[in-house]
Amino acid sequence: MTIGKFAQFILQFISLFLLVRLLKPEDFGIVSAAGVVISLAKLFSLIGVGPVLIQRPHITKSHIKTGFTITLIFSVACASIIFFMSDFIADLLNIKETSLVLKLITIIFIAKGFSTISESLIQRDMNFKIIIKIDIITFILYSSSAILLALLHFNYWALVLALIIQNVLKAILLYIYKPYPLKFQINKKEFKEFIFFGGGFTISKTANQLAKELDKLVVSRSFGAYTLGQYDRAYQLLVAPANLFTKIIDAVLFPAISKMQTQKEKIAYIYEMNLSLISFLTIPSSILMYYLAEEIVYAIYGSNWISIVPIFKILIIGLMFRTSYRISDSYIQALGLVYQYSVIKIIYAFLILVGAWYGKNWGIEGVSIGVLLGILINYLLMTILTIKNLKISIKKLILAHKPVFYAILMAFLSIIIMEKITSFLNLLFMIEILFTFGIYIIFLLLLYLFNSEKFYGEHFLWIKNQMMIPLRNFINK
Repeated sequence: MTIGKFAQFILQFISLFLLVRLLKPEDFGIVSAAGVVISLAKLFSLIGVGPVLIQRPHITKSHIKTGFTITLIFSVACASIIFFMSDFIADLLNIKETSLVLKLITIIFIAKGFSTISESLIQRDMNFKIIIKIDIITFILYSSSAILLALLHFNYWALVLALIIQNVLKAILLYIYKPYPLKFQINKKEFKEFIFFGGGFTISKTANQLAKELDKLVVSRSFGAYTLGQYDRAYQLLVAPANLFTKIIDAVLFPAISKMQTQKEKIAYIYEMNLSLISFLTIPSSILMYYLAEEIVYAIYGSNWISIVPIFKILIIGLMFRTSYRISDSYIQALGLVYQYSVIKIIYAFLILVGAWYGKNWGIEGVSIGVLLGILINYLLMTILTIKNLKISIKKLILAHKPVFYAILMAFLSIIIMEKITSFLNLLFMIEILFTFGIYIIFLLLLYLFNSEKFYGEHFLWIKNQMMIPLRNFINK
């Protein structure tokens, strides 16, 4: 599973590397604007049916049939609303091209309506390998279709058509692996379970999704497709490492949690390690990426995208905040604090909207600063709620972050050394990136070899031992 997640990350990177060289910023902006509407409508169309099927101790055929009927009804309803309101939405977004895009992309809702039940049942069976395999297969089809269509000068339609192909194929593959009776049936008891639990789930997820999308709505309305495309690509450079670090945490720590008893003391200990590891990975990385911002943008996106460097520099400051609050999200939901979670996410969405709207007076950089502040406050609120419920002392949490201070020092030393090297040698941007991160890693290894327990502490050593388990298993195979 871990290998599959990294494979997905590499494939996404390769696809992104090629597509940004074939398409223009406005192409990404048009699809991103349509994506704001689609991602929000998806949550309503699924009405939390999946989580009910996954989390209930026992489900019957009646649950499956009722869930399928509800999902399909809501999916068709949302698709119809978007189809007939596409012109109005396009005016709201201030991008007229999204009207026809939204009409066509409603096919995704129908596909999702059929695939949700199969995907939820597969997750319920804990068969994540199948989902990873299907995700990889469909993403390869998406990226190859998008690249081929972009080469044929389909512009933004390359991304739209590839997205439709990906979702339709995924629905087919999921159903082939996990078929279920396609029968329309609504039972009162099961219907109430889906609506009450799924409704609460939808509210919290919608607020969280709004927080992720409202800034794009402001950028689209205020600056148009070109600037939205630039902002979206800069934001993706933040999201990519955040997702990677979260996957590392999932792969290393969450299997260990599942073997422990569900006691708050033990959960609190794991949470401390989660935050410590996230900070250890993200804070020095954000420092190095801020320093190498121009080189990173040039290496990944090419010279045509160099204007997004100021946006990227602002957003990358929030790498730790964005990654850490996602960890807190998981713990809060696991503790069953759905209503507190929903309130914070509503506040988060409001902060993003206000920050982006007020920040637009200073251009796209002002929007980025407003979004950064919203992410920071959400991180603080989620962390406070989590440590309060797990009864973790602030002092203990700070001490768990001791290795982070050494890592930060090593990051700054790496930058100083690299600046000395570049003052004598004119290195290629890719070599400079590799050298800077290489020097940083060498410093960390030297600290580890010198006195690992003194510098890194018990949390880091426990994490290291957990990381060695899958590595040994892989070598033994």
